[in-house]
Amino acid sequence: MVSETDQNEACVAEGTNVKVIQDFIHAMNVAAGKLLAYPEGHPFIEESFAKVQDILASIFAGQSQLTLIIAKNTIMLGSSALDPQNLIFQRFARTLFEHGIIGLILQKGLDTAELMAFNRILFQKRNVVQRQGGIETLLSQENIRHIRVRLIDYGLFQMQEGLDEQETGKEADRNTSFWEKFVRGFFEGTLDPSGINGGSSFDMNPETLAAMLNDGDCHGGTGEIGASFQSGLSRLDMLQLTGDKVLAKRVAQFIKSLNSDLRKRFLETFFQTLPIDNQATGDILAGLPVEIILDALERHTNQGLYMPPNILRISQKLAKVSHNTHQDAAETLLNNYSRDELADKLKIIFKEDETDQFIPADYQQMLQQMITAEQITLPESSDMPPVMETLTEQGIAAGFTDVLVDIITGYDEEEALPAALIESLKDRFRLMIRDADFAQICAILEAVGKKRAGSPDDPETPLSNLTDAIADRDFTYEVLKAFSQVSPEKHSEIAKLIVMVGSAFIDPLLDRLAEEDNKALRLYYLNLFKRLGVSVKDHVLNRMGDKRWYFVRNLLIILRQLNDPSVVEAVHALFGHSHPRVRQELLHTLLVLRDPEADKVLLEELDSPDADRCLKAIALAGMASNREITSKLAGFLKKRGLDKAGFDIKKASVHALADMGDPSVLPVLRDVLGSFFLFNRRNAHLLKLEIIESLGKYPAADAGPILQKISRGRPHVLASRALQAMKALKVDQP
Repeated sequence: MVSETDQNEACVAEGTNVKVIQDFIHAMNVAAGKLLAYPEGHPFIEESFAKVQDILASIFAGQSQLTLIIAKNTIMLGSSALDPQNLIFQRFARTLFEHGIIGLILQKGLDTAELMAFNRILFQKRNVVQRQGGIETLLSQENIRHIRVRLIDYGLFQMQEGLDEQETGKEADRNTSFWEKFVRGFFEGTLDPSGINGGSSFDMNPETLAAMLNDGDCHGGTGEIGASFQSGLSRLDMLQLTGDKVLAKRVAQFIKSLNSDLRKRFLETFFQTLPIDNQATGDILAGLPVEIILDALERHTNQGLYMPPNILRISQKLAKVSHNTHQDAAETLLNNYSRDELADKLKIIFKEDETDQFIPADYQQMLQQMITAEQITLPESSDMPPVMETLTEQGIAAGFTDVLVDIITGYDEEEALPAALIESLKDRFRLMIRDADFAQICAILEAVGKKRAGSPDDPETPLSNLTDAIADRDFTYEVLKAFSQVSPEKHSEIAKLIVMVGSAFIDPLLDRLAEEDNKALRLYYLNLFKRLGVSVKDHVLNRMGDKRWYFVRNLLIILRQLNDPSVVEAVHALFGHSHPRVRQELLHTLLVLRDPEADKVLLEELDSPDADRCLKAIALAGMASNREITSKLAGFLKKRGLDKAGFDIKKASVHALADMGDPSVLPVLRDVLGSFFLFNRRNAHLLKLEIIESLGKYPAADAGPILQKISRGRPHVLASRALQAMKALKVDQP
């Protein structure tokens, strides 16, 4: 269990930037996945854990350690839960809790090697870890000195512990006395670690206690804990805790967190101890799901389900209506649902009679009219199909969309949407993402955009305000994660949603691009940035100092797609980058953007004695329009020699000159075509074929005479190829 010292440490940690802690857990999740997926020493692993290390450095800049309290599906920072709906946080908490960890303390000095070793321990099954001496033993063996854990200590729940020295009497009475104090302390939030009243106290999370009871009940050896806890509960006078809203919430949360078997045993005692006419009773029961209450009533009473009087009277009237032609239509309607689905719907109908809170006035009036009527007229069979259509999944989804859009568009443009409405919309979108129904999300956003004034493309429209409200970190993470989980046919729907939401996706998409292993998805992301437009520029420029060369190279591709010359000054510094492929991509980008500095760099590269660098420069030279570059390429063709390196350079120069289309170099090409080569005759023949093909990119008036001459000569292969080029240029044969 978490000690008082750790509680104090957690309270200190509450001053920590919660977003930084969330970033740390997200980064740890990614790094752990890479550790499982790639062999030891792979650069992806090193880079992922380096990111974790950077985040930890920012955390430890203001404190010496970080303490996280772990419940079964929740991470606590001090007294606050870290986004309990976040699936990543739930998974991280569950992994730790399955190893019995309820407190995780990270200390300054924690390095990558320790983080990797700790994750490798967590990858093992709990029983395997226990056979090796337990998690604390493994931490010591792996020399993990800057990670400490607090484990579930079932010894604190042994019945002989926590007894006052003055206590006398039978052993059973002493045991019950301890558990009575424990139960009281837990529900009041004044639980003492030693079980003694008056000592230092700490607030145990209801989910944590329930998880420990569940764990003991399932794994054996501590199953008596649940029975002992119930014994303490049976002695507790609930009247002393009357009217405490916090108590009611804690009790309800505790009951909901128990497993089904423990919950059943617990409720047998619990309902016996609750006073009937008491505010606490109502508060506690109101906090429990209806399924739990109904299940308890079905097991422990013989009275059946409670039925509100109005519903009971209407049901009696319906029972008196004769079975006629409507029966088949009704059976058809009911057969569309399983027995469990019908049971769920009946539980909703036969709820406690709180009509003033849950039933609109006009509906209550209609019910009263049905009660006072002599008989109830059922709808005709012909009326049933339209009603049944509204009960299909598509009909319900369409109806929900219409209602949601009407509610949102009912607010003025300047009026902020209520937080509850935004949260409801987020919850609905999460379900749609889970079902890969991205088209429905787009339909809702489009419908809002059409009904509210202004264009959806205008950044100041209410549609933009709505997307800003829903597109938080979890939303963008789940949408982008779907790329690797759904079929490629769904990618276009996801892309449409991303473009519609806009800027909120830019940074998460850049993060995804930096870590994506799938080349096809990386190319898809690059195209998405092009569709997002100029809004990505500043986000990309802010990341130019990234240490990953391949990511910087992709950033340059994004900037080149924007075709915005204003970025050239900001990227000039990358000419000093250590990786040649970044420099190559930079040169390509600046040539496309017509930066004069690019011509100077290109000329320097063309003069390089390194044949590989020279070839890469020639491959880009076709985008230049500098006469000096044209002369340099023509000079390569005039040089003697057609060995492999010479042939590659001359062939690349022919292609670059053709892309430039400057007719001033045609005399040089004509001379090469008329030359006789004593050595490397095969390469000479291939080069001449390349030149003839390239002449199709020059003006017909300038290239035609050269082609006509070649078409009349030998060898036949060159003449034939020249005739084909003449046809493409529409040059007459001689």
